[in-house]
Amino acid sequence: MPTIDAPEVEQSHEEQRRQVADAARRYRDSAQEREQAEARTAEGVPFPDTPQALAARAERILSRGGVPATAVVAQIHAEPLDLPQAHERIIGLSNDLQAANFLPRGARASRTVARITLRRDGRELPLGRAFWCPLGS
Repeated sequence: MPTIDAPEVEQSHEEQRRQVADAARRYRDSAQEREQAEARTAEGVPFPDTPQALAARAERILSRGGVPATAVVAQIHAEPLDLPQAHERIIGLSNDLQAANFLPRGARASRTVARITLRRDGRELPLGRAFWCPLGS
């Protein structure tokens, strides 16, 4: 079994600490945006995103065929709407529900991921993860 030097493990732990600190910073930096979204939700706004985010989501739904074009045209022409309201209508028409086999597919995919650990002084230290591939593939 190959051994791994302690400095490599320490580098891995330092990288993990850096990533946690970066995530905490991003969370703190987005506090105002989260508060604004929560306030808009409390006001009854169905999709409290920016107009740009609404447009991007509506474009994704339309480009992937998530809503029939005839339904979109009928909804948008039903009454005069500005662009963000039109995007909200498109998003509201889409079905964002996951397929029933979502969890079993995820469980099957996770079986191909291996956790790499290092035993040191009777302790098991996490080192990383990798994909498992059978020989010859």
